[in-house]
Amino acid sequence: MQSLAPLLGGLALLCVFRFLNLPGGAFIGAIIGGTVARLLYARSKPPPQKLQGLSRILLGISIGTQVNRQTLGEIEAAAVPVLCMVIGILVFSFLLAKSMSKLSGMNFTTALCGASPGMMSVMIMLAEDLGGNVPVVAVLHTMKVFFTVGLMPFITESVKTGEAAFAAAAGPWVPASLAVYYGKILFLVLGGFLLEKLLRRWKVPSAEFLAGLFIASVCNPLFLQLEIFPPLWQLAALWIIATSIGTQISRQSLAAVKRYVLPCAVLVVTQISFGLLLGWILSRTTTIDRVTAIIGTCPTAMEAMVILAAEMRANVPLVTAMHTTRVIIVMIVMPLLVRKVSAKNTP
Repeated sequence: MQSLAPLLGGLALLCVFRFLNLPGGAFIGAIIGGTVARLLYARSKPPPQKLQGLSRILLGISIGTQVNRQTLGEIEAAAVPVLCMVIGILVFSFLLAKSMSKLSGMNFTTALCGASPGMMSVMIMLAEDLGGNVPVVAVLHTMKVFFTVGLMPFITESVKTGEAAFAAAAGPWVPASLAVYYGKILFLVLGGFLLEKLLRRWKVPSAEFLAGLFIASVCNPLFLQLEIFPPLWQLAALWIIATSIGTQISRQSLAAVKRYVLPCAVLVVTQISFGLLLGWILSRTTTIDRVTAIIGTCPTAMEAMVILAAEMRANVPLVTAMHTTRVIIVMIVMPLLVRKVSAKNTP
């Protein structure tokens, strides 16, 4: 019952947010549902660790399978400017986190995980693994998602100056052979489990997610050629992970977040404004249309941005590639930065 209550609360609000067609609604809804259950039922516990681990592997695979030959071709065509934009966003986010840490007294790991652009779920998992304040990081990324999702449709509509709209998505996709399709999925899941054990031995943060992401992003373009990951599986993974995050937000943690409300708001507005500027520059210096460039450089949760890209008829493979590239770089670089800064601050 202690784990069931937040799971049911997360599932209920996940369904409500999905029904309302809110971008990123599944993840945010499950977080809020888990949080409400924890606040109403103080003895609530996160879902079992093994279930969380499986969900992280599945989420990594679901993102990794979006890296296919088409995606690689899209990113190769604009590799240099896109890489410059990615590095620019990461450097700006690092400087912003460092300034926020000094001015507000926030723990540097918490500030960096909260300011880092990437998947909301991944940044929260990293904060947990690196010793950051998970509730503060969750609040920061939730603020960015709500701000971006609310504002982006108006921004994208205002910058559309005659660019050709991309063709609407095709009808529901059905694999030619279910046995072969699920055989490939099983291969990725088993490979993810094996790689996760190896990464755990090497003490790599967020080993489950990285294992799924790596195995899928390498194998899919080379020989699997999966067109889509089972949407229900991805939704279930998001539900478990988001609910577990929500159960970590208690009355005590919310009280601790109060002192950082203003710095968080300033960080969110500054970071998103910088991302919009980089998106405008990218659209002016390359053949990438403005909507795709703006969504691709927006420094907020990848989950919401990919969904938003589809709704705004942007170039979804390119947006996915830009955000995936950023997530991979962040996952590699951030632990090194945190350890380096921590070593400097240790007497």
